[in-house]
Amino acid sequence: MAPRHVLHSFNYEKKVYISRVVVGAGATTTACLLFAIIVPSTTYWAYAFVATVVSVMGADFVFAAGTLFIAKFALPHEQSVAGALFNTMMQVRSLKFFTHNSCS
Repeated sequence: MAPRHVLHSFNYEKKVYISRVVVGAGATTTACLLFAIIVPSTTYWAYAFVATVVSVMGADFVFAAGTLFIAKFALPHEQSVAGALFNTMMQVRSLKFFTHNSCS
């Protein structure tokens, strides 16, 4: 019952933003799984196209919902710092992803 109590303490706006981040993360995870199970003999449209579209959709959901969440729920005098920190973490995450994949 603890998760239900935690979600009950959030207001509606926080639930919407968190659900969008969860949907985005789920879409990105689905895209990764689709890329992982590609059968080389199938066409591009069967797996790769769907995975690419879902991956982009997932990233858009996470970034947009995260930015709005930070802007909405940070204190007014801390919004610029919170937004800068969120953007920096997103850039560091993508930099780590690209350097890790290019080295392997």
